[in-house]
Amino acid sequence: MGQVTQARYSSLLKRLFALKTVDPGASVGPFVAPSCEVNDAYLPEARALRGEKLFTGSTAETNTAAVNFGVAQFGNPIGSGKVAVVRRVIWSFATPTAANQPGNFRLQLSQQAGTAPAPTIFGTVKDSRYGGGLASQSTCGVQNANTGISGFPATALYQVVVVLGAAAGSVLHVADNLDIVVWPGFAFNISAVSDILPVGTYTWFATWECYERAFDPSELIVPP
Repeated sequence: MGQVTQARYSSLLKRLFALKTVDPGASVGPFVAPSCEVNDAYLPEARALRGEKLFTGSTAETNTAAVNFGVAQFGNPIGSGKVAVVRRVIWSFATPTAANQPGNFRLQLSQQAGTAPAPTIFGTVKDSRYGGGLASQSTCGVQNANTGISGFPATALYQVVVVLGAAAGSVLHVADNLDIVVWPGFAFNISAVSDILPVGTYTWFATWECYERAFDPSELIVPP
């Protein structure tokens, strides 16, 4: 078992069996590893045992006529000591007509260049057992920003084309099982963008779901 895996596994055993020993593997005996299921990343109990807290949050963005597109910048602040894993993003809005939003319209997740912006909108914890109950906030979150015609970078983490029609409609799009790992100081953009600026102003909504945990220094060891 590698150094990274062993450190995380030992921490999990201590939480699972409430052990204070230095070597939890020796304390529980040789039969625990094959009989204890610890691999499902999305079970709430397994997540809690690993010290992960699940959060959800949302924001509204405005694509302004002849000016710019709004973007939600999801960031993990420098020095946070946390790792954030975004597992789901949801876009929902009343779509403009093709005349009000010309061009190639897409829902997109893309890498944020430079230092992560300081979040101003935070997620709310979904497990009330944690300190602060359901009022507890995440360390990571989003900052609303504006951008011009951002284009469709080749480094996009996720994108889907939305075909707009002659009449207004609606969109509810769920991007699931994303597993975007956001390290301290890094960020990515959530956007609804075209290659042509809008003719009419409209608002769209982004909801994200992520879990956070304290990172282990052993994770800095790059696997071979």
